[in-house]
Amino acid sequence: MKELIEKYAALKLVIKEAEAEIKAIQPELKEQMDLDVKYEIEGATITLASGKVKWVYTEATTLIEEELKKTKKEEEQLGIATETRGEPFLLCTFPKVK
Repeated sequence: MKELIEKYAALKLVIKEAEAEIKAIQPELKEQMDLDVKYEIEGATITLASGKVKWVYTEATTLIEEELKKTKKEEEQLGIATETRGEPFLLCTFPKVK
């Protein structure tokens, strides 16, 4: 099992490093791309997509939502609400680089 865990951690580290590289080049790439235009390369299509829609609700709806959250919290604290868990998942953390 140790060998499998070590392989998993090594692959996760590769992903982490790749994601850091991707994050570093994204601002420049976004500046050079046109919005909603598909750029096709071998094996992938890259698009600078419009941002996700975010809804802003009326004050009345927001108050209802806040009241519902409060009621849910009360049910959790009173033991009325039932707790369920999803599938187990792997966590892999690395020391912070300063």
